[in-house]
Amino acid sequence: MKNWKLQNRILALVLLPGLIVSLFLGGFFIIQRMSDIDLLLQERGLAIAKQAAPTSEYGVISGNNQLLQNLANNLLEERDLRAARILNKDGQILAYAGPKMITKFIGNTQFKNGQLQLSTTDSSIRIKAPIFTQNIDLIEGIAEPLYQQQNINDNLLGWIEIELSLSNTQIAKYQHLATSIATVLATLILCLILAIRMSRSISLPIQDMVDCVGAIGDGKIDARVHVNSGDEFQTLAAGINAMAIAIQRTKTEHQQNIEQATHDIRETLDNIEIQNIELNIARKEALEVSRIKSEFLTNISHEIRTPLNGILGFTRILLKDQSDQRKTDHLNTIEKSANGLLTIINDILDLSKIDAGKLVLENIDFNVREVLEDVLTINAPEAHKKSLELVSLIYSDVPQFLTGDPLRIKQVLTNLISNAIKFTPRGNITVRVIIEDEDINQASVKFEITDTGIGLTDEQQTKLFRAFSQADSSTTRQFGGTGLGLVISQHLVKAMNGDIGVQSAEGEGATFSFSVTLKKSRQQAVPMQELKGQQVLVMESSSSTRLSITHLLEQWKIRYSDTDNSDILLQSLLRKHRNGDPANAVIIGLSRKELYHTKTATLFKQVNNYNIPIIALVNSAISEELEYAQKLGAYQSLSKPLQGRKLFSALGLSLNIELSQTHSNNQERIQMPAPTILAVDDNEANLKLVTVLLEDMGIKVIAADSGPQALLELEQHDIDMIFMDIQMPGMNGLEATQLIRLKKTSKELPIIALTAHAIADEKDKILQIGMNDYQTKPINNDQLMQCIERWTGFHCNSNTHITLPEKIQPYAQKILHDTTGNTDLSEKDREEECLIFDPRYAMRLANNKLDLAIDMFNMLLEGLTNDLPEIQSLWQGQQQEPLLQHIHKIHGATRYCGTPCLMHTLEQLETGLKNQELIDCENLYQKAIESIIRLQQWAQENQWRDTLELMKKELV
Repeated sequence: MKNWKLQNRILALVLLPGLIVSLFLGGFFIIQRMSDIDLLLQERGLAIAKQAAPTSEYGVISGNNQLLQNLANNLLEERDLRAARILNKDGQILAYAGPKMITKFIGNTQFKNGQLQLSTTDSSIRIKAPIFTQNIDLIEGIAEPLYQQQNINDNLLGWIEIELSLSNTQIAKYQHLATSIATVLATLILCLILAIRMSRSISLPIQDMVDCVGAIGDGKIDARVHVNSGDEFQTLAAGINAMAIAIQRTKTEHQQNIEQATHDIRETLDNIEIQNIELNIARKEALEVSRIKSEFLTNISHEIRTPLNGILGFTRILLKDQSDQRKTDHLNTIEKSANGLLTIINDILDLSKIDAGKLVLENIDFNVREVLEDVLTINAPEAHKKSLELVSLIYSDVPQFLTGDPLRIKQVLTNLISNAIKFTPRGNITVRVIIEDEDINQASVKFEITDTGIGLTDEQQTKLFRAFSQADSSTTRQFGGTGLGLVISQHLVKAMNGDIGVQSAEGEGATFSFSVTLKKSRQQAVPMQELKGQQVLVMESSSSTRLSITHLLEQWKIRYSDTDNSDILLQSLLRKHRNGDPANAVIIGLSRKELYHTKTATLFKQVNNYNIPIIALVNSAISEELEYAQKLGAYQSLSKPLQGRKLFSALGLSLNIELSQTHSNNQERIQMPAPTILAVDDNEANLKLVTVLLEDMGIKVIAADSGPQALLELEQHDIDMIFMDIQMPGMNGLEATQLIRLKKTSKELPIIALTAHAIADEKDKILQIGMNDYQTKPINNDQLMQCIERWTGFHCNSNTHITLPEKIQPYAQKILHDTTGNTDLSEKDREEECLIFDPRYAMRLANNKLDLAIDMFNMLLEGLTNDLPEIQSLWQGQQQEPLLQHIHKIHGATRYCGTPCLMHTLEQLETGLKNQELIDCENLYQKAIESIIRLQQWAQENQWRDTLELMKKELV
């Protein structure tokens, strides 16, 4: 209906009400009339029956059947009467006329006026009336007829029954229906004719106006509307005609203006052609002058560079052999001035190449992150002098490899970053790399350098990209520079199909940005997902640096949580430790001021209590400051700005995860390649120590903390040798060895048992089960080297073998002898000589590595905190086997931590649990508990870390 034309809508508006009224009233009257016809037939039948009943009274009383038959025959003369019969009171037929009556009734018999019966069939109606006696002896007081009385049995003589046909009634109905429909149709046709005439009187003028407007829209502005009616249509037509006249007038004026403008343009083009000829001549002359200037600049630049290189070279030689501080200062000044002059010469040389059109860009594959990190590393020392944070943010959708000129991109970045450092007294400088647009072949990459420096006014921004100029003369005197850097950068960016710009406000810093369009490299990035699933906590006060770190962690699929508050960091560590999902490493970012703050040392100490490696990011490139961070407790310290691969390698080393990239400087052995060794131990401290000792020998180590994990690692890696702990929960070392021997023989894969307590029976069982050899904990370098050489043929370099000084050897040998089964001393002597903590022995076991010794002892203390209540609970529950496993685990850890007394008591308790009933080990159990408590109290009351540091200095 929405798409109907106006005429159709008018027709619908006119016809629809008439149609509804006609149908409603016509239907009502037709139904009413048909009902009246049926009722009329019934009334006529009832009247005939009432009249015939008294007439037949005499015949019934007298028994004159002939009279009754004549009466029945006379009744057939009535219209629509089909049959009639007279019955006596017993139902016997006395007279009958007409065809047989229809006996199939529809519905129940109705009573009319008390005793008249009315029945209906498919094609007739039947009426039955009673015949009463009508003598003059009847009581005159009875006013109503006998057929209306209720008690008729005394006066009933018989019945008269007639049947009326419905055929004429049906014909009358059809005739009435046809007449009514014809009348309604005639009325509707008349309304339709009137509606069409009315709709045309409205739609035709409107259609004329629509056609006229369409013609004007098509450009026929001489079209007009002609309407004869004098109503609103005439007013509307006049308005349309006036609009057409105005458009026609405007078009004429516009055409005249165009002709005038065309004439003026022709004259101007003639003048421009003359000027172009003159400019072309001047351009050729300017190009020649520029060529001569560029050649001069190029030649003079090369001529100056030659003696300047000599000055720099000999200055550096003199600096190496100079002992006079005053002369050294002079030489440093000469070198600094010469470097500044060399920078100016290089800028002039680049500018001359650009002017001469001889600047050629390379097209090679390069790593976007490495290019940016190289530039930041070069500029880092200057930023560190001003305590500025250099931050790089490379968005995840930026391709890792592109094809272009990395040297020129570095040049532009170096210029913009060095300018940002120069004009930023405090705060940070953030470099963002963003994808602006890309397709399957190329990408438009945008670099943004945002600083928190002095900013620029609008007037100063207009002078930025002019040669030999800066924002103003005072800035030039204060900060130096030739003003060529931005000009050269602008030319380089344009040569790479890009653009460079700046957004700044005075006192609010500046954002320099440039975009380059580069081809996508076919070189595919190697996914760095070896650390996937690890959990790292990040604390960094600078939001930009923190965001840069978390971006990298997301790319490496590392779970993380970040904060800028040390209290929140410690709360996260505690919560994750309690939830059974501890963090694997902690990254802490520090400024130079924060590095020497007492809170930092306290924070490192608290984090180290969780036995979690710390990676410190220090805003300094000074090696002493990086080493100081490690002295505070950092596993590794890296210099800011953040470098992705260094952080990835540091995390891999901290988490003891073998990375696909080579992070080690160890060279391949000449005599034999370094083997790959699988170390299996459920004790974290033992596993870490063996791993560190083997890695120091240049051996690739794969760590596993259970038997099932060892089997899995064996399937995924080519293993040359296995160090297997014996007692482990679930699958112990003997069971794991049996499964390994189903696939590889003892010749194909040597398996060496590591046990803290190997009695004679156990040693035999170890060898019979399929192991090649066994080593009793604690393991030292000599044992490992000899065992590895015996079973793999690999010989470690002597420089990796660190021994204790001669003055310590006898004492260490005595401790080792006393704590591994010497029976020459009495029990009393042994208890008196038993030491709670021996720093010399701890350093020896840690291969003279202070950090490792601290970690081993710290892990032992943390383990004892959790294991002590568990041991007490198992003892009270008389669970001997689980108790033996716990004692064995702690006993193995004590053999690497320099705790002779605890190691000795646990060794005795483990032996007793293996050979005796639980009740017979009461004294040994009490001694072990006392030793554990005594060691915990000693660790709380003494600065054992300082003791180890002093021992480290003494050994060195």
